[in-house]
Amino acid sequence: VKKEDKNVRRTVINSIVGTLDLSVRQFMQGETYPGEMKRRFHVFGSLGPFDSHKYAYVSNLCVAKFARRQGIASNMLHLARDVAAKAGLERIFVHVNADNDAAQALYEKTGFKVFVESSSPNRNNPRILMFMNL
Repeated sequence: VKKEDKNVRRTVINSIVGTLDLSVRQFMQGETYPGEMKRRFHVFGSLGPFDSHKYAYVSNLCVAKFARRQGIASNMLHLARDVAAKAGLERIFVHVNADNDAAQALYEKTGFKVFVESSSPNRNNPRILMFMNL
């Protein structure tokens, strides 16, 4: 993407103001939410359909400082929700640092709810697991 003008030069790199990774993951045997630490050993296998154990996971959501507070992150989250729903997934999860009030407010505004208050094995940096049903 390049707009030709003698006073304006814009490239794709200069146009990117935010990123969001959306991945499709699968629960491990016995796991009921992402990152859950199970201490029991399980036999590998599944009682239900393979796809019933899949979920969407949002990570690496960031917006350039100069472009914040303009709805870009909200739009990316809405797009991620739409993509996950079209893929047949029923739930999206995201981890957020417990001390990041702005991020928590953003996720709540777009429909996420707190699932687990402290889902981090690292107690020095507690995280909150949030989810949204699709």
